Amino acid sequence: MYCMVQRITLTVRSVLTCLKRIAAFMAIAVLLLMSPGAAIRASAQSLNWEGQDGIFVTPLAYAVPSRDHSIGRPIFAYHYLNAGSVIGGFHQISVTAGAFNRIEFGYTRSVHQDGTTAGLSNLWGDGFNAFHGKINLVHERRSLFRPAVSAGFVARSQVRNVGGVIRRQNTSNADFYLVATKTITDMFALGVSYGF
Repeated sequence: MYCMVQRITLTVRSVLTCLKRIAAFMAIAVLLLMSPGAAIRASAQSLNWEGQDGIFVTPLAYAVPSRDHSIGRPIFAYHYLNAGSVIGGFHQISVTAGAFNRIEFGYTRSVHQDGTTAGLSNLWGDGFNAFHGKINLVHERRSLFRPAVSAGFVARSQVRNVGGVIRRQNTSNADFYLVATKTITDMFALGVSYGF
């Protein structure tokens, strides 16, 4: 009974710690946005799971907005995934910035919330760090069928999932990619036939 109470206490404590970290991150983000010189107008930006400009886990070839001769404003993102009672929950907190209208770089902290399945849930660690960068090699041309082409990387550190837990050590890994993206805004009219 004592072990179960201790486990529940640890779980509640880890949830509260996670929520405190998220609240602190959001408070800093709000203060930065409200500071003098911050943008008055808001704009939307799609950051993927690990912080790059992209969709879910797939990076796009576009870089986050910036001017040709400066660094752009940072973009913040928060994602949550409930992976069930075995794995638990993942909170992803990202900050990403663009530079010189060609470069993108950022940091994501993955905060893990333990699941409730004894013997298996502890195979996922407290979270990990992800650093990413991307350079746009070819800008997209809207008038021609020329896609944007970029090269990038994601480097993860302090990963302690399954293998790292079993070996009792943090692991690191990285992904490198080359991506092409083309947005098509002009759609051809399709003839539709409808009858009785």
